[in-house]
Amino acid sequence: MIDNRTLQFLAFKRSTSGVITEYTAPQSSSTWLYGRGGIDVDAGYYQDKVNPERVHRLLLQDGR
Repeated sequence: MIDNRTLQFLAFKRSTSGVITEYTAPQSSSTWLYGRGGIDVDAGYYQDKVNPERVHRLLLQDGR
């Protein structure tokens, strides 16, 4: 998903009821979620806003 205002890639989750929740990692230019493991745990990565050549891993648990 792309934010139309910032043109930044946003990670998102869609619940079984159809609600979409967006996520962006702090100090990131892009955020992606690519896998779910366990109860409410998601894995992904984000690109560093200051040093775009750096990509960091991300673990999202309970929305944090």
